[in-house]
Amino acid sequence: QLVRDVAKCESKLKYAHELKRGLEVTQRTWSQQLSELDGQQRLAPACAIFCASLVAYAGPFSVDNRRRFSDHVVDCMCRHDVPQPLDGLNVPKILVQPSRTMKWHLHGLPRDSATLEGAAILDMAGHWPLIVDPQRVMGGFVRAL
Repeated sequence: QLVRDVAKCESKLKYAHELKRGLEVTQRTWSQQLSELDGQQRLAPACAIFCASLVAYAGPFSVDNRRRFSDHVVDCMCRHDVPQPLDGLNVPKILVQPSRTMKWHLHGLPRDSATLEGAAILDMAGHWPLIVDPQRVMGGFVRAL
């Protein structure tokens, strides 16, 4: 009887150690995710200001004017010490899920950054914005969706 109790206790102790190791890994993973979320939360105001201003005001602008507008918004945020991502602000990266971007490309949207930014603005706009389409790319893309 004593031998069986010792074997049973050793078995339980082994499972307890495995559970403890699993929980330690989970704690490390959750701590890492929490620190990443804290960083994202700190940058949320800059992302919101940048994307809202571009979606609301810069949709019909040409690529050059949209870039100047973006630079102006970033300069204003710098003057007011709004923390920004180190890799810069990018409307499609902030607003659009990668799976949605892939779907757009499957429907014929080119992969250049200006077209992708225009598609993100078009997708997030509350109404259909003016589409300036000299290459006749967006018209076909909108009809394909």
